[in-house]
Amino acid sequence: KYIGKPVESTYWEVTMKTDEGHVTVPNHRLKVKIIPKPLEVLQFKEFAEGLPKYDFKDRAGKTAHVIISDLHMGAVHKDYNLKKAVELLSETAAIVNSKNYERVIVHCLGDRVESFTGRNYADTWKNIEMWGVELIKESSKILAHFLDQINNLVEFTLVGGNHDRMSDKTDNDSKAGAADMIAYILDLRGYPVRFDPFYLITDEDFRLIAEHGNWPLSKQNPYEKIFRLGSQDKYNIIIQGHDHSRQVKRSPDGRNYRQITAPSFIPNTDYGLQLGVEGTSGFLI
Repeated sequence: KYIGKPVESTYWEVTMKTDEGHVTVPNHRLKVKIIPKPLEVLQFKEFAEGLPKYDFKDRAGKTAHVIISDLHMGAVHKDYNLKKAVELLSETAAIVNSKNYERVIVHCLGDRVESFTGRNYADTWKNIEMWGVELIKESSKILAHFLDQINNLVEFTLVGGNHDRMSDKTDNDSKAGAADMIAYILDLRGYPVRFDPFYLITDEDFRLIAEHGNWPLSKQNPYEKIFRLGSQDKYNIIIQGHDHSRQVKRSPDGRNYRQITAPSFIPNTDYGLQLGVEGTSGFLI
């Protein structure tokens, strides 16, 4: 699972005096860093192609946008684990299907996994049940099972979250490699997937701007964001996750946009409790 990567190679000579006279002694120092083996995309391709294909059929009619965020799959907290995530997603699908929508678009706003490395924080390892390649595979299966249950699914969008990185620090993987890999697997299985590490725009009768909420662009003044990414001819909705609590912020007149923070799908974690963030978990339609 690991390889040695040379990070320093230094050579020098030292002259020493011996009974036989002066001799030159060569010295060589090699520093090696142990790192995880790079992931081979081929192994994920073989994994995905060995699973059943999704039969996609485009549809017309009224569209529902289903918003889920912050699943943090792999995390363990009170009544939450991978098995519970499957149950909650099935309940979500049942609620959505009970509305009899003609078209359904599911938006996933980031933090699909808790930790790929198992070391996002110093004590992350204490509160996870799975990490690494196996977490990517299992999370892909769980999301595929969820999407299979959604009637009239026409699109599944994913944006990157700060937990979706494949490194210990976000700076080393700002493009949410774990989420990208999950999107890749689902795409190979035939699901109508769109992925972007930062934000995605969806146009229906209104314009939906979806992002996770952790990047500087998420803190931008909504009016500036609407000017840059919005549509002047449509009502604009900015939807974010990350804060683990539902919030609605409107412009002074409320005429051209609404900014919504979606609740987290996972019940609160120990880290959230430390921050004093105790939002009710759920999803939005």
